Amino acid sequence: MKIVRGGASAAVAALALSLTGGASVANAEDLNSIVCSEYMILGIPGSHQGGANTPDSDVPEDRYGPEVWQAVSTLVAELNERGVSADSTPLYYPAALDENELMAWARYDKSKYKPSKDQGYAAGYSTVKEWVEVCGSDTKIVLIGYSQGGHIAGDLAQTILHESKPFGQDNLGGVLLFGDPAFNGASPNTLGLDYRTPLDDGEPYTALSLEKTAVMEGSLGQRAEFDENAPVLSVCLHGDLICDLTAESAAAGPTTHQAYTAKFAEASTPMSAAEWSALVLHDIIENGEK
Repeated sequence: MKIVRGGASAAVAALALSLTGGASVANAEDLNSIVCSEYMILGIPGSHQGGANTPDSDVPEDRYGPEVWQAVSTLVAELNERGVSADSTPLYYPAALDENELMAWARYDKSKYKPSKDQGYAAGYSTVKEWVEVCGSDTKIVLIGYSQGGHIAGDLAQTILHESKPFGQDNLGGVLLFGDPAFNGASPNTLGLDYRTPLDDGEPYTALSLEKTAVMEGSLGQRAEFDENAPVLSVCLHGDLICDLTAESAAAGPTTHQAYTAKFAEASTPMSAAEWSALVLHDIIENGEK
């Protein structure tokens, strides 16, 4: 897997798309209007994000959530740049989370989070199943999810990869997870990035550090490892209490979990963690085509 991506052209394209809404926003509630493309991307927003929580908004950042939208628009730009068609849809599901977030951890089976996540999984499963049924076996499905959406995307990816349901893994183009509550630092194709606050009280930033430890564990445990050759990339910021739960991260609160749209400090990488990760996912996708 090629990891380090710079490249001003990709960053400029991603920025232009994020400003103009270049990736199409299909209506996840209306699967009768499926637009078939070579790559069909399902964007799964995190808790308190998405259409169920912003019903009066058609703004992509609201429908996808800002983290997923940055990744989706960047990936579409990269695919289109080399003449590959791509279309994206935000998943509509409750995206609910308990007012006391500890409830999702301490009493998972009785939390609001679990039925929300389960409904999201069922909605995602039926959505991508219909895409492949309508568009055929040449269509590649891409899953991109943040937080609760990353939990859903990761679970769905494992069903596809391990059970060949609702379709075989040949139809899975790629998977990108941010802040997955089931993050497993020992799994191949997982990355830990740094989030830092400058000493001069300047704007917080993300540092392009590729270090991670096998002990990095999500707040809801560690999912089974992905196969080394699976087209999956799971990214966790060190200190994100959702995907790197420690006593320190729990005490620090959710700030780091909300930092995947923060820009990198490195001048050679003028983009956010979400945008950069989408470029890495594109490399994984492109390598899988060869």
